[in-house]
Amino acid sequence: MNYVILLFLVFIFVSANGMELKDFIPFGKDAGDQIISKGDDYAIKFSFKEHHLPFYGHNFNHFYLSVDGILTFHKAVTSVSSHPHRPSIAPYHTDLTTTFGDGNIFYRFLIDQQSLDQLSTALNIEKLKRHTFQMAFIVTWHNVSSFSNIKRTNTFQTILIWNNQTSFGIFNYHSLYFDNENAFKFKIYPSKNSHGISICDSNDFNDLLLKSNVNNKKGQWLHELRTFREEVKMENKYQTTTTSMVSNLILNQIKKRNFSEFLHFSIEFFH
Repeated sequence: MNYVILLFLVFIFVSANGMELKDFIPFGKDAGDQIISKGDDYAIKFSFKEHHLPFYGHNFNHFYLSVDGILTFHKAVTSVSSHPHRPSIAPYHTDLTTTFGDGNIFYRFLIDQQSLDQLSTALNIEKLKRHTFQMAFIVTWHNVSSFSNIKRTNTFQTILIWNNQTSFGIFNYHSLYFDNENAFKFKIYPSKNSHGISICDSNDFNDLLLKSNVNNKKGQWLHELRTFREEVKMENKYQTTTTSMVSNLILNQIKKRNFSEFLHFSIEFFH
């Protein structure tokens, strides 16, 4: 009987890997990323003068990125709460920390057309190929520890890509640690009064890793962020034009230019 209980607990707390890291958009210093300073319970505000981000009927010229796996628009989030923060994008909102271990949070903006076109090609999603984009933001939580168990790490990536008329969120999940003692969410909250749209097609934690609404590549999810239409049903999968892998050459070309080119950005820290 004890063996049965032990196996059940392992199933709850340790989940199978999802998307392979080689299928992530390249991240890290070699990809031109910036690294968020080591720490816990803080957020960074990014402001930009051009190419406002359309988000469900509103245009935002800023957002806050929290260590705890959430992007918000009205205020910085520096802790985890069971009360939803709205409006927001929560790829995996739980108590995370980079204070311990070798985990990092990497990010970069793309604004030159060549890099944006390469990103769209690398994502290889037919719906994105219908648009010409003006800006993108890529953030990757790589081996970031769960605060309640620093030996358990999380690796996932969020890509926002937009122009003046539309925006998309692409969510890639490699590995996650579920801790039911902390609040967690993987939802998009379009407005202050919305109940939230699950990033996967259910509220099942493991679906994030093992399913997809894009191209049968497990652990990848796509949402259009400009309307309230829910495009997450498995029967309405987004299809790619080809099942072949995008070459590593194209993927490795997606690098952010020198950060000095982005002087129209301002960055603020919140603890």
